[in-house]
Amino acid sequence: MTEVNQEIEEDYRSLCAELNMDEETQKEAWKAYVKTKQIYTLEGNQLHWLACSLYAACRSTSIPTVGKQTRVEGNGVSLTRLLRNCSLSLIEFFDKARKWADMNNLKKTVVEKIEKLKRNFAVSHVIFKKYHPIFTDFFQDPGSGGPRVKTSRKQKRPPCSPGEVFDFTWTLYIRIKSEFPGISDDLVNSYHLFLSCIDYIFANAAKGKRKDLLKPGFEEEGQSEDENAIPCILDRLCEKHDGIPNEVKSIREHYLKHYIKKLFDENFLKGDEETLCGILDKDVFETNFKNIRKEYEMYVLNIGEYDERVFLDEDATVEIGTPTKMNIATPKDAELTEKIGVARRNLAEEFSGASLIPSTPLSGRHYLRAREQQFVTPISTATYLVSRLNKMLAGRKCEPGTELLAIFNKCSPTTKDNIKERINVLGSKFKERYTAPSDSHPGSHASFALMRLRMGEILFYRVLEKILMSEQRLSKSIGMVLEQEAFVQALFTACLEIVIFSYNSQRTFPWILETFQLEAYQFYKVIEIIIRNEDGLARDVVKHLQRIEEQVLESRAWVASSTLWEAISKSEFGVPSCEDVSLPVNGNTVPGQSPLSHHRSFTIRSPIAGDRFKSPVVTALARRQLFSGGGGGADMLPSTSESSSAQLFSAGGEAAIGSSTLLSIVPSSPASSQALTLSPLPVPVQQTSSAGKSKRTGSLPLFMRKVYNLAHLRLETLCTSMQLMDEEIRRKIWTCFEHTLMNHSDLMKDRHLDQLVMCSLYIVCKVSGPENNKNFTDIMRHYRNQPQAASHVYRSVLLKSVATSGIPEITREPSQPPPTPTRMANTSTVGTDGMERGDLIKFYNTVYMEKMKEFALKFQKQSSLPPLSPLPVLRANPASPCRKVSENYSLYIRALKPNSTNINYSSPKKPMLYSFSSSPAKDLDAINEMVRKEGCKKVGKRLLVDESDQPDEDESEHKLLRLEPDHPRGANKMIELLIGERSLKI
Repeated sequence: MTEVNQEIEEDYRSLCAELNMDEETQKEAWKAYVKTKQIYTLEGNQLHWLACSLYAACRSTSIPTVGKQTRVEGNGVSLTRLLRNCSLSLIEFFDKARKWADMNNLKKTVVEKIEKLKRNFAVSHVIFKKYHPIFTDFFQDPGSGGPRVKTSRKQKRPPCSPGEVFDFTWTLYIRIKSEFPGISDDLVNSYHLFLSCIDYIFANAAKGKRKDLLKPGFEEEGQSEDENAIPCILDRLCEKHDGIPNEVKSIREHYLKHYIKKLFDENFLKGDEETLCGILDKDVFETNFKNIRKEYEMYVLNIGEYDERVFLDEDATVEIGTPTKMNIATPKDAELTEKIGVARRNLAEEFSGASLIPSTPLSGRHYLRAREQQFVTPISTATYLVSRLNKMLAGRKCEPGTELLAIFNKCSPTTKDNIKERINVLGSKFKERYTAPSDSHPGSHASFALMRLRMGEILFYRVLEKILMSEQRLSKSIGMVLEQEAFVQALFTACLEIVIFSYNSQRTFPWILETFQLEAYQFYKVIEIIIRNEDGLARDVVKHLQRIEEQVLESRAWVASSTLWEAISKSEFGVPSCEDVSLPVNGNTVPGQSPLSHHRSFTIRSPIAGDRFKSPVVTALARRQLFSGGGGGADMLPSTSESSSAQLFSAGGEAAIGSSTLLSIVPSSPASSQALTLSPLPVPVQQTSSAGKSKRTGSLPLFMRKVYNLAHLRLETLCTSMQLMDEEIRRKIWTCFEHTLMNHSDLMKDRHLDQLVMCSLYIVCKVSGPENNKNFTDIMRHYRNQPQAASHVYRSVLLKSVATSGIPEITREPSQPPPTPTRMANTSTVGTDGMERGDLIKFYNTVYMEKMKEFALKFQKQSSLPPLSPLPVLRANPASPCRKVSENYSLYIRALKPNSTNINYSSPKKPMLYSFSSSPAKDLDAINEMVRKEGCKKVGKRLLVDESDQPDEDESEHKLLRLEPDHPRGANKMIELLIGERSLKI
C-alpha cells in the first residue's frame, strides 16, 4: 500500500470514528471504493468519493431500534453531518453521487432515493427563495433587529423577535412537510402548505396582539367582526404570491390543522388548545421552538435526510454551494461576493431549471405558442398550470354535457352507460394505485386521489365532446370511435396525465401507463388528437405531451413486448419507407406547414380518431386525407449491388479495401480509432417497382411518419451542430438510417432511436472520406446538447439477450440506469434482466456493423452509390398562420388580427412587414423591390462531370445543367432532380 493510500485510509477511519459508523458499513463502503478505484479514475478529493460510498452503504440497509418497534434508515447518520465532516457541498455531492451510482450500478431503490432527495431539496430551495419576500410583506424584517440578549433564568423572558419567528416558521414548515412524504417533492402542494404555515403564524401574531412582529398597516389584516374568529390572510397571500385559494384551504384542512392538533395533543406545542393559537406567547415560545427542533432532528436521524434548516445558517453558501437569505446579510468583501456569484450560477444550473420547468422538445420548438406568463419561475409555472386547469374545468361536472349526451343518443342506446362503466373501472384502479405506497412513493391521501380523479373525469368528457364534435363537422362516423375501448382508455389516461403533470407531481410518466397497463404504442395515438382539439391547454402541458410522444416514438413503442412488432409482421411490405408515409408536397398543402405539426389549422386534415386505432384503413377518403395521388416511393429503395470480397479482421486489425477503409473503434480509448476491413456479405433487399404500389395507410404508416420526421429533425440538428452542411452527405446518412429501419428493424427492439441515428452518422462519415471523418466522442458530445439527450442512451445499449431459448426474453424499461460510467469503456455487463448491455461503441462494433457493413461500403464510390432517399420536408413554423405565396419568393401573407401586432421572431434578421390600413406605402414598395430583384436573378450554368472510377462510361452522359451554383451537387442527384421536374410537367 502506497503512502498516499495509507493517508486516504487514515482519513477515512477518522471520518467513520467521528460519525460513529458501525464496522460492517465501514468495511462495505471501503470495499466498494477500492473496487471502483481499480476500474475507474476517481478525480478530486478521495474523501468525497468515500462519502458517496458511505451514503450508498448506509441507504442500502436499515437498523432496528432498541425496542425493535421501528427501524432507522441511514445508520443514524444524517446526510448533513456526513457532508459537513467531509467538507463536501450538497451540489457537488449530487454530481458525484450520480456518477457513483453509474459506476457501481447501484440498486434502483438507492438511485431513486438520491433522485427523490435531490428533487425534494430543489422544491425546498425554490420555496425558500420566496420565503423572505413573503415574510417581509406581513412581518417585520427579520434582519432589522439586533441579536437577542441572553438573560438569566430569574429574569423574565423577552417576547420573540421577528428573526426568531422567521426561523421558527421555517422549522415548523419543514417538520410538517416531513410528516407527509407524499407531498415533500410535490412543488404545488409543498408551496401551498408553506402558505398555510405563513397564515397560521400570522394568525397567532395577530391574535396575540403582537404589533412588534407585524408590519405597520397589517395589524388588522384578516380580522373579522367576530372577536373570537381567527384572522386569515390566505386570500391575500394567494393573490399576491401565486397561490390557488381552494388548493391552499384544502391543504390547510387536511394537513396543517391535523398535524398542529396532533402536536398540541402530544404536548409538543403549548398554547390555546381550543383555537390552536398562542404558540408565540413569551411564556411558551422558547419551549415550542425547542420541541419542534427536537422533533425535526429525530426525523433527520431516523430517515437520514438532508437537514433543511441549513438554509437558515450563515454558512449555507458553503454547505449547499448556493446563496441563501439574500437581502438579510450583505457581503463585506469582494471575495465573498465572488463566491456568492459562483454559487448563484451553480444554483441556477442545478435546481432552478429543467428539474421543475420542462424543457422544450425539438419537435415543438418551431410551432409552440409564446409563453402565456410574463415572469416565469418554477412556482409561478406550477401554480399557473393548476389555475389554468381549474379555469378550463370551471362550471363542469363529472358527467357528459348536453352536447355530448346528444351525440351519445345518436349512437347506440348503451353508449353512455358503457363509457361510464369503463371510466368507473379505470377510476377505481387509479384511486387504488394513487393512494398505495410503493418503493418510489409513500402514497397520497385519499382526498387528493379523489380530487385528481374528479378533475380527470371532467377533462375527459370535455375533450371527448370536442373530439366528437370535430368528427361530426367532418361528416365522420363517430360510432367506430366510441366502440374502440382502447381509444376511451387512452384518452382517459391522457387526461389524468395532464392533471398529474399540472400539479407537478412526482408520479412522472410512465407511471400512469403502468397504472392502467396501457401500451405506449396505443397511448401515443390520442396525443395529437388532444392537442388539435383542446385549445385551452397551457403551453407547458403541450410541451409535456410532445415530450411523451417523442419518448414513445424513440423507444417506448419499440420494446419487445409492444404490439408494434405484431403490426409490422402483419404488414404486407414490412416497415414502410419515409417516402411512402410522407405527406404530399404538392399544391394540396400550404407551404410553411410541417407534417409534425399538431396545430388545428393544418390544411391536410388529420386522420379520424378511429383510424389510429384500426389498421389498416383502406378507404379512398382516408387515402386522400393522408397522401397525394401517384405512385409510391419504391424506386428510392436502396438496391443490392455486387461488391468485391475482402478479408474480415478483428477489432484493432488493419487492411485495405481498394483505396479506402471502413473504420471501427478500438476499445482502449474513446477517442482513438484504427482501420478495420469488412467483408461484405450478401443481404437480401426487397426490390419493388413504383408501378402498382400505392401509398401506405393505417396506424403503422401514421406511426412511422412521425418516427421518420423525429429522426430527421434530430439528425439535422446533429449535422448542423457538427458542421456537416453538405446536403449529399446528409442524404447518405439518411439513406443509411432509413435502410436500417426498413431492412433491419430488429435493431430497434429494446433500443433507442438516437442510437441508430448516431451509428448511421458515424458509419457514413467513415466511408465518405477523411474530410467527413467524425469520431463517436464528437458525435456524443454534440448529441448531449439536444434536450432529450440522456446518458443511458449511449452508455446502456442492448447487445444481446443471454437468456436460454426456452425462456422468454425479459424486457427492460428504457429509463433503467446504465451500467457503464462517465466514459466509453467498450465493455459489456449482464444485468439481472438477463440482457447483455454495453456502451454505444460496443454496440456499433458487435451488432450494428455486422448488419450494415455491406450497405455502408456502397457509399465509398460513386459507381456503387445506391439511390439516395429524399430528405423529409420539415417546413418552418407550421403553427404560424402565414402562407407562402410562391416557392420562388420568401413572401408570406396572413390574416390581420387585433392581437397579432407584437410578434417575436426567432431570426436575428428583421423581416419586412406590411399591414393593410396601417403600414406606410414605403414598406410595400420595399417588398415589391425585393421581389423584383429576386425575379431578375440569372440562373447560372455549369458542366458537372461525375467523379466516377469507371473509365468506359461516356462522359457526355454526366453533363448536366446546374441550377444552384453555390452548392455543389453530384450527378446522380441532378438526374433525379431533372426526372422529377419532367414528371411534374407531364
